[in-house]
Amino acid sequence: MKTFLGIDLGTSSLKTVLINEKLELLDQASRNTDAILSLEGLGSEQSPESWWQCLLECLSRMDCSQVAAVGFSGQMHGLVALDEWGKPVCNAILWNDRRSQPQGERIAALQSSRCNRAVSGFLLSSLLWMKEEQPDLFGRIRTVLLPKDYLRFRLTGELATDRGDASGTGAYDLAAECWDLSLLKRLGLDPGIFPPVADSFDAPWRTLATGTTLPTGVPVTCGSGDHGMQLVGNGVLTSSGRMNCNIGTASQLSITADGFNGDVGKLNVFCHPVRGRYDLVGASLNGGCVLSWAQKALFPRLSYQQLDQLAASAPVGSEGLLVLPYLNGERIPVCSTRLKMSFQGMKPHHGLEHLARGIMEGLVYNLRMIEQLLEPEGSISSQLVASGGGARSGVLLELLADILQKEVYVSTLTEQAAVGAAVVAACGVGVLPLEQAQALLTARLQLRAVPDPARSRAYEGYYQAFRGCCLQQLAELSEEGPAR
Repeated sequence: MKTFLGIDLGTSSLKTVLINEKLELLDQASRNTDAILSLEGLGSEQSPESWWQCLLECLSRMDCSQVAAVGFSGQMHGLVALDEWGKPVCNAILWNDRRSQPQGERIAALQSSRCNRAVSGFLLSSLLWMKEEQPDLFGRIRTVLLPKDYLRFRLTGELATDRGDASGTGAYDLAAECWDLSLLKRLGLDPGIFPPVADSFDAPWRTLATGTTLPTGVPVTCGSGDHGMQLVGNGVLTSSGRMNCNIGTASQLSITADGFNGDVGKLNVFCHPVRGRYDLVGASLNGGCVLSWAQKALFPRLSYQQLDQLAASAPVGSEGLLVLPYLNGERIPVCSTRLKMSFQGMKPHHGLEHLARGIMEGLVYNLRMIEQLLEPEGSISSQLVASGGGARSGVLLELLADILQKEVYVSTLTEQAAVGAAVVAACGVGVLPLEQAQALLTARLQLRAVPDPARSRAYEGYYQAFRGCCLQQLAELSEEGPAR
């Protein structure tokens, strides 16, 4: 029986899945990955070698003898810098690294409207930061890759990225579908260090004898960033009229459209895995990482399931407690590394249950602000597909329904990004037609939450209060002047 391997390199874990032609999940494995914080908490790094070891361990737990193709998904935006021998010159700099905000601002002033704005944590911003702050290491760079591309390089010996992941670097012209050579020249960066760009479904590479349990010579597809692969895993291939929400370490809202109007605007626009389609994305830096912090710092004796039950016991609106969830600063709906997490309106009667629910409500209020940015870009659906670890929370699903006022669907398939990578592998080698994959994946969606009119009306007032607190914090930061 042919099987298809999907590999998803997330921020907090690496996951592998095996599926068959019917998209049945046959096996899966995972291994946690740890971020390395540095420079007063502004830096966020991981060792590329540790990713490879995580992959080897996951593959060793699975029967890979019948794998017919391999696909990749991974955390987006990060910088993996390689030397002339293909070795990392330093740790990978991740998407949530905040050291390169000044460089991102200077790059943004030079970018065209056809590139996603380079912000702190984008590959281009981090690369310029290395050039200015770590010139010795920068001088050794011969190639730059995105995180998942490093694993594919280790597996095949070939350097490449895909259009979706390239879109999230700040250096890719979405209209011309190539690296922005003019921008790179103005920044004093060598375009030759940027890899070739392929389609997600391309499968020109083969596995090498690299010490994995995979047979040699297995076709390997290019894959894409985790956002695109989450969409594929949720059935967004040839068509979809639903809004999509992912709450993983971070969180995103997106809609998928046919064609690109040539202007990115305030949102991110990523090339969809299916050529000719584009994902309009509002990407927040805050999601499951905020819940993880809260679980460790505020509720150390509770499991995530117990935390969810605690939040469910608090009333709608947490009796006036508002939580601004900006643990990592923010990128969208407002862009500032200086935004802070804060608790507003706390009074003596508030207990742990209010804190738990208030944090979850704050995350969804922030997604509501993102939704308002998406509204002018296309017809907003009354349905939403939720995925990521947040989709396992009954409270979060209910909040998405009530605050965004949408029916919320969740796939019965778990690990949608890894599954999406495996689906792209099956389609890329011609075993599974796109239309058939679309039908099989859509059939997996189940309705999990519907908006309650009374709760939605109540949340409207709390949302407006949240929005006001957010704008007030931004105004106060502006009055303080530039960050030191």
